[in-house]
Amino acid sequence: MKIEDLAKEIENLAGMVQRGFKEQTTNLNEFKDEMYEFKDEMYTFKSSVDSKLSQIQENLSELNPSLRALKLSDRDLENRVTKIEHKLGMA
Repeated sequence: MKIEDLAKEIENLAGMVQRGFKEQTTNLNEFKDEMYEFKDEMYTFKSSVDSKLSQIQENLSELNPSLRALKLSDRDLENRVTKIEHKLGMA
């Protein structure tokens, strides 16, 4: 093999390596862009979920006093039924 042929092969190989690096850099930059887009989408999704959870928490807080009142009312009715059953001799 001649020196000129060897130099040409090395030059071809260098060109291939350079194109490979350029292609990988392009791929990496595209991947990076996709990951930033994904991050933004996840942030938007998280914000939406947080907002909905806050609304649910608020709704539950509003229901809590009503549930306590119903529970007390249920206990009161249960006590009354127990007393009536006892008076009728059913208990």
